[in-house]
Amino acid sequence: MINRIATVEAPGNGRRRVLPADPSAIPDRSSGADLNAQIKQFIGDHASLSLAIGLTIGIIVGCLIKRR
Repeated sequence: MINRIATVEAPGNGRRRVLPADPSAIPDRSSGADLNAQIKQFIGDHASLSLAIGLTIGIIVGCLIKRR
């Protein structure tokens, strides 16, 4: 199946928006929930790494606030 692209001229700004000709080719928003679940899974699997990064950021921010 060939994916045809329809271009639409946007008035006023001289830019073109590229839209898929087939409405089913537009990705749905459910992939964001999958990404969120993957991030939570990664944090759960690498808890010590997440803790080390959090502590490092906290120490840096604490030192920056203390210098003021």
